[in-house]
Amino acid sequence: MRQLSILFLIMGNQLFGQPTTGTADPQLLFEQVIIFDSIFFQALNNCDLKTYESFLTDDFEFYHDRGGLTKSREAEMKSMTSFCGEQRQRQKLRREVIRESVEVSPIKDFGAVESGRHRFFW
Repeated sequence: MRQLSILFLIMGNQLFGQPTTGTADPQLLFEQVIIFDSIFFQALNNCDLKTYESFLTDDFEFYHDRGGLTKSREAEMKSMTSFCGEQRQRQKLRREVIRESVEVSPIKDFGAVESGRHRFFW
């Protein structure tokens, strides 16, 4: 088990258009982000690439501690297709959020930032 701190920007298509002007209920925003976080990582954990890709924008960026920068949806999906193929048969990655560590902060006219700790198993 490996434990990391992660900053995760919710930029997926699912949250665009949600009110983030500061008038939204903070608990409701927290619950919405937790739901989408769960869907996103369930898709990752189960190699549900269609659902996983639905969260990514064309200008997606991901900074990995080992692999470096991935700078597009296309590059990420190429990486995930490889990860979920032959490599996935040898390595079963699973990520679980430590819910009590999660904080969600709205970003006006954009979305929200989720920060917290997660456990990674492989």
